[in-house]
Amino acid sequence: MISEDKGFGRFMKALKGKGVLIIMLVFGAVLLIAGGASGRGNQVPAEEDAAETLEECRDRLEGELEATLSRIDGVGVCRVTIVLLRGERAVYSGSQLLYREPAVVSAVSVSCEGGGYSAVRKEVSETVSSLYSIGSNRVSVHKLTE
Repeated sequence: MISEDKGFGRFMKALKGKGVLIIMLVFGAVLLIAGGASGRGNQVPAEEDAAETLEECRDRLEGELEATLSRIDGVGVCRVTIVLLRGERAVYSGSQLLYREPAVVSAVSVSCEGGGYSAVRKEVSETVSSLYSIGSNRVSVHKLTE
């Protein structure tokens, strides 16, 4: 049997109760060093590198919405302006992609050839409201003029 006066036991007695604190500090330092030595410390995952800028996201959404709305009977050619609260973002746990959060749309303005007709304005407003989960008071529809 090993006596307490030898080795680690004697070291612990010398510290007089501060041993646990010192061990925790040493363990924490080792974890920090090991995390930084892996080379992945604060690097952004590859998928995030390819993420769209806010302007690219807005342009993409505007193009998609223009294509969708122009297929509605009576709309004709349309131009769309979207105001974003934030763009699409990826949520990670470590380096693993968990899910993607869609862009958050604040308001939409639609100029279309059929915007002079109340039925078209109503249809466009309802479509945009449901697509982006925004109130119809945040959707403006008017006649396109060149």
